[in-house]
Amino acid sequence: MNGAIYNRAVPSSSRIIWELVDHRYFYDEVDDTGTRVGYHTCGVSREAVSPMLLSNKLHFGDTDFLQSLSDFINNSSVT
Repeated sequence: MNGAIYNRAVPSSSRIIWELVDHRYFYDEVDDTGTRVGYHTCGVSREAVSPMLLSNKLHFGDTDFLQSLSDFINNSSVT
C-alpha cells in the first residue's frame, strides 16, 4: 500500500493478492525501467488509506508524494 500511495516500487504484482487490493482505486504496472510501480487513482482513495497506515504506525508524514505534482501541474483537479 505504501508503494501505491507514494507511486514507488512495489514488491510484487497486486494481481497476486487480488483479494486484498481494490483495483478500482489502487493498481501497479511496470514502468519504462522495468520496475513494478504502485499507483492510486485519486486523492480520495489516498485519503481513505491514510488512517490505516497511521494506525499501523507506518511512516506517512513525509512529503515525497509532492514530487509527482509537477507531472500534473496543468490539471487543476489533481493539484
